[in-house]
Amino acid sequence: MISDYSTALLIRAEMRGKMKITPPAHHPGEPLAVSVNEAARLTGLSAATLRRRHKNGGLPLVRLGRRTLIRLDDLRRLLSTEGTSSSNT
Repeated sequence: MISDYSTALLIRAEMRGKMKITPPAHHPGEPLAVSVNEAARLTGLSAATLRRRHKNGGLPLVRLGRRTLIRLDDLRRLLSTEGTSSSNT
């Protein structure tokens, strides 16, 4: 099982372009999706930035009742494409 802290470290390393993560379909115990606020916490991005990415077509959101979720696979995909297109400083 991957802890929230481990997931955050992996996502941030991938975001900085230091590593490319190709995860298996799903780790037991890892959630399939997280809330927008949790995704913001894991990535270090703001919830507003994630919602803006959705509005611009770059990040799919899932609505289940009143909850708005982001699939971890979609979040990883966003970060891997952003990491390759932006310059690392």
